[in-house]
Amino acid sequence: MSEAVHEAHHGSLLEQEQPMRLDLDGLFKPLDTHEAAAFTAERDALLAEMGAHLQRSAHGTKLHIGALAPGCERCVQGQWSCLFISSKCNADCFFCPGEMDREGVPAHAERVVFEDAPTYAAYLKKLGFGGASVSGGEPFLSMDAVVETVRTAREALGADFHLWLYTNGKAATSAKLARLAEAGLNELRFNIVAADYSLKHVARAIDLVETVTIEIPAIPEDEERLKALLPDIAALGVQHFNLHQLMILGDNAVALVQRGYHFTQGMTPSVVESELAALRVLAHAVRAGITLPISQCSTAYKEQWQCKTEDRRAAATVLLPQEWLGEAALVERCLVETGAVERVRQLLGEEAVAGGGLVSLEDALRCPEEVGFSLQTFKVVLGEAETHLEDSLDLRTIKVTPGKSVAFRFIPVTYLRPVQRDELQARVLARRAR
Repeated sequence: MSEAVHEAHHGSLLEQEQPMRLDLDGLFKPLDTHEAAAFTAERDALLAEMGAHLQRSAHGTKLHIGALAPGCERCVQGQWSCLFISSKCNADCFFCPGEMDREGVPAHAERVVFEDAPTYAAYLKKLGFGGASVSGGEPFLSMDAVVETVRTAREALGADFHLWLYTNGKAATSAKLARLAEAGLNELRFNIVAADYSLKHVARAIDLVETVTIEIPAIPEDEERLKALLPDIAALGVQHFNLHQLMILGDNAVALVQRGYHFTQGMTPSVVESELAALRVLAHAVRAGITLPISQCSTAYKEQWQCKTEDRRAAATVLLPQEWLGEAALVERCLVETGAVERVRQLLGEEAVAGGGLVSLEDALRCPEEVGFSLQTFKVVLGEAETHLEDSLDLRTIKVTPGKSVAFRFIPVTYLRPVQRDELQARVLARRAR
């Protein structure tokens, strides 16, 4: 991808992601122009330095050197589900978005609650996922539930389905690792920050699990430590190293703000220094000739790609007959301009319309739920007539032909709602036996 295309998608700190400093009272204060320009210039210089070594996936939002981990490939393809098995944890990471050790938090994925492993496996199959991960909390503290989840998913979805797990490794004994591998786990991802960057837990898994990945946030203060650790990580046999960008999420706001970081202004305030630290580590690996595949998982990727693919997959299961999925992964709805219903009635007669197709909705008309159509030709039955959707510049046209033809202006209006998770749960899980 060209630099111009990458810039269009990844944004410039000065123009699209102007960094801000977040105070403890929740107020944002903009940086001055010189600071913003300096951050942007350094990022651009790092990207230019890596040149052809740097690969770009997901419209330029996912930067990496070497191949992506198998789980990351599923994520880029929009094929990933993540099950949070429990909130229990044996670590205390300052960047963690969750309040650990809460009681009674059920297993959930994409905000849908799952009572058991077969229900989750049915959900994965119903929505056509290509991979799933188990996270927490610390999954090894819920070992029986994790093993059951992995085994059930493997049996239900087959050998090509990719299964991985996130852990800090503290409770990952060799016996537990072997048990997970036997159940069908493909990949293990270690958060070595929780172990003060020790690799001893990682080493235990190298010969037991098919793919071993280290995934941690890029902590700006630990940048030099990370660079020095890269040769040891590669020599150990770790296949992939992922660095994600620190962001304000859940319960970590105070801890991040107290460190004096600079934050982007966007849907999810993210640490600018974290993005730069990750890019510096990638650039260092290129300079040093380290062949370990390293990936940067930025907030830009998560917002512009990961979240959109999640919404698209969920939306496809809950669309009403008069709805479709728009470019922004929001549900859009068929609306016809005010006044058209009288013209339809004149053409079709009151009796035909009464048994068919348009109903009043405030100041507009919509195709009701019982009316179905094909997205290829947009045919809607209106009594004995049909409508046909055609593109016409920025407008669309509905042609009603009950022996005559008359055109109505069609307005593709964004239906202002993302997919509601309770709606997804009701429609997908309740029907899984069908």
